Amino acid sequence: MKYIIRSIKYFFYLMIVLCLILAIMVAAGFVDNNVSNMFVNGYDSLWQIALIMAVFALICNLLMDAN
Repeated sequence: MKYIIRSIKYFFYLMIVLCLILAIMVAAGFVDNNVSNMFVNGYDSLWQIALIMAVFALICNLLMDAN
């Protein structure tokens, strides 16, 4: 059970970092603040990014357990 909680914690940490990076890019004017223009697939990209981050969090958790 502690491994699932750790994976969820990693997922939220990664999503917070991603949101901070996007906020900095929008504030600097590198990207438009509209999600449809920011990503190629628009709002569908948000689900794809969340899935990739969940898999990455799971892999990080498994690698941490191997040590």
